[in-house]
Amino acid sequence: MNFIEIGAIVKPHGLKGELVLFTEDLYAGVILDFTSLYLDQFSSKVPYRIKEVSRLSNGTFKVGLQGVSSIEAANALRKVKVYQEESKLPKSQTIRWEGYTIQSINGEIIGAVEEVIENNMQLILVVVTETGYEHMIPLVEDFIVDFDEKNQTLKLDLPDGLLDL
Repeated sequence: MNFIEIGAIVKPHGLKGELVLFTEDLYAGVILDFTSLYLDQFSSKVPYRIKEVSRLSNGTFKVGLQGVSSIEAANALRKVKVYQEESKLPKSQTIRWEGYTIQSINGEIIGAVEEVIENNMQLILVVVTETGYEHMIPLVEDFIVDFDEKNQTLKLDLPDGLLDL
């Protein structure tokens, strides 16, 4: 099962275990449709059934989860990352890599993602340099050093020689 980080628990809301959930703008439109969420606890994604959810403001929701019924339990979840199954998110809600700037581990700009090729095993980023040369870079989790969605940059630690192909 693949999971996508959709937000984080900010703080308790009230005394009965309700929580304030902040979500990325990308996912705010679909939160009300979910029946469960996955919280990053104990080095795994722990499922929680949603009892109730309501919008507080843009990107912020009040959420009641089964098994969380006191302020103490809610406080224990403060700053916990929240995930959803990728299959439950609309395809348009997954990251679009086109336009991202790719940097080396040293911060040098390699180029910009022009195209993404999906194969059964992984995504391949077609990265075009300023001089117009194309590199095909597999998007492997082990290569990712830093990911900045706001600035659309991806810093990668690539194996020696990969860019020489």
